[in-house]
Amino acid sequence: MTEKTIYTIPFRDTLKGPRSKSAKQCVKKVREFIEKSKKTKNVKIDGALNNALWFRGISKPPRSIRVEVSEADGSFTASLAK
Repeated sequence: MTEKTIYTIPFRDTLKGPRSKSAKQCVKKVREFIEKSKKTKNVKIDGALNNALWFRGISKPPRSIRVEVSEADGSFTASLAK
């Protein structure tokens, strides 16, 4: 059985730091958010979600993003919500 949950993840805190690391910190924030909400360390980020975070470059990631998290065989996969 696959469980799907949709989250909206804000990136307020990551945008206050250095601009040269913003997109990298947003990817880290997505991973940490899912680890905290699902209480697991097995988190994979889908390629489409990664491309959405890096689309405008390292210094201008999106302000927030909607993520769909699905579980399969004990590991969670984060993908871009439709």
